[in-house]
Amino acid sequence: MKWFRALLLCSLSACMTLYDVPDDVRLVNLKLEEGPYGNSTFEQMKYSEMVDMEIVTKTNYTTFDPGSYISVEFRFCDQMDMDVQGLGGLALYRYDNKWIRVNSYEYGDYNLDGLYHYHTAFSSFNHDKHQIMQKPTILDYNLRNSPRDICFYVRADSWLAMVSEKRSNVAHIPKEMLIKFFSEHPHCSPGLR
Repeated sequence: MKWFRALLLCSLSACMTLYDVPDDVRLVNLKLEEGPYGNSTFEQMKYSEMVDMEIVTKTNYTTFDPGSYISVEFRFCDQMDMDVQGLGGLALYRYDNKWIRVNSYEYGDYNLDGLYHYHTAFSSFNHDKHQIMQKPTILDYNLRNSPRDICFYVRADSWLAMVSEKRSNVAHIPKEMLIKFFSEHPHCSPGLR
């Protein structure tokens, strides 16, 4: 009976989140203004400089529960408890002759080298004055002028599953990599700062 009560309490609490499932997400490549968000028409991204990020994993996120929203969450590694407004949190995409959002119910065999390749993006800067969420949030940053270590993880939220949230391992983009990347890629638009 105690076991049943513990299970019931766990199911009603934070135990509904699984962390580090799977544990194999790796960064492959960064590109400027390319990928699924490269020519974005989203209002909030019109004035942003989007950095396409390619990752690989052994996990096929297209097979997750119907109704899942799969995104990539970004934080500054030295402030993992703080949201960073405008940095990321965008959907995960794969490429199969066109960009396909992972939870769009379009399946296919695209595991060519034993790994699944996905793309998302993060913004190189943000200068918001008002925060959207009620939790502690960083509103103003510029990774070109002040590069920082970025940590990210894949997050799958599902309304239909027993475990409502699954997170991958936390992967890392070192600030040295960003310094090199931005030095090789000058501003794509003169108005972006």
